[in-house]
Amino acid sequence: MSDSSAKPSNAPVMVLLVLNLLATIAMLAHVVYYIPENSSAATDTVAAPQLVNDLLVDGVGNIGMGRDGIELEMIELNQDNPNGEPSVMQTVTMSQEAFLDTLNRMNLLRERLVEKDLIRAVE
Repeated sequence: MSDSSAKPSNAPVMVLLVLNLLATIAMLAHVVYYIPENSSAATDTVAAPQLVNDLLVDGVGNIGMGRDGIELEMIELNQDNPNGEPSVMQTVTMSQEAFLDTLNRMNLLRERLVEKDLIRAVE
C-alpha cells in the first residue's frame, strides 16, 4: 500500500518561481539603467534643436554654403568700439529652398514697407 502521508515536492515549482523573479529583476534593471532618458534620442540621428524665444541681432554677417545648406551668421556689433569686429551670436543653417523662400518673403516685406511710406526705395 502506498503511504497517504507522502506529499508531492514543491521544489521544481519554487525553482521556477525564483528564476522568474530573477528574470523580472534583470529586465527592470535593464530598463532603469540602460534605456536613455530621452527615448526619441535612440531613434533619431539628429538632436532636437534648442529653441530661442527672442534673439536680438544687429544684422547678418557672412552668408555662405555650408555642409548642411546655406549658413547665415547672426551678428552683434561691438558697442564699445563701433569700428571693432562684430561677434557672431548664432549661426542659422537652412536648405537652399528655405533660404530662397525667406529671401522672397523679405522682399515682399520691403515692398509693403515702401508702399506704406515707412521706408524709401533706393534706386
